[in-house]
Amino acid sequence: MKVVSLEAIFRALQEAEARYLVVGGIAVIAHGYVRLTKDLDLVLDLSSQALPRALKALESLGYRPIIPVPLIDFANPELRQDWIEHRNMKVFNLVSDRYPDVTIDIFPKEPFVFEKEFAAAAWKDVAPNVSARVVSVSALISLKKDADREQDRTDIEKLRKLYPGS
Repeated sequence: MKVVSLEAIFRALQEAEARYLVVGGIAVIAHGYVRLTKDLDLVLDLSSQALPRALKALESLGYRPIIPVPLIDFANPELRQDWIEHRNMKVFNLVSDRYPDVTIDIFPKEPFVFEKEFAAAAWKDVAPNVSARVVSVSALISLKKDADREQDRTDIEKLRKLYPGS
């Protein structure tokens, strides 16, 4: 991933006063275990007016859904629920021709109590000169346990070595 892409994404989200948490591989890297990742995983605050602002910020960077729907449809809780229940959606995938090196995956359902994790999150460097609000190690490990893929098990092992007792 190019630093310029991450910088643009997080600058746009912060200028829009979006409420987000970085999870997934970028969060693992921010917590100290450097590895490759193919995408940017975000949990957005689905319960506030910050959600449409976040979506507009991403859209201003050319991000659009992979599925043929308007990006703002993600702000509709009934549509998100339908996508989860009837289309087995795990993440809402976004791509941009302007930033093709960073695909964004947004969780259609908050995987934790957002307010609690937002309060526990920390600003971390996610790339040189790029800071973002990153989920706590304990919440990240919990998400990785739920996903239970080979990479997730490796991430858990590495994070636990870095943060004993997590």
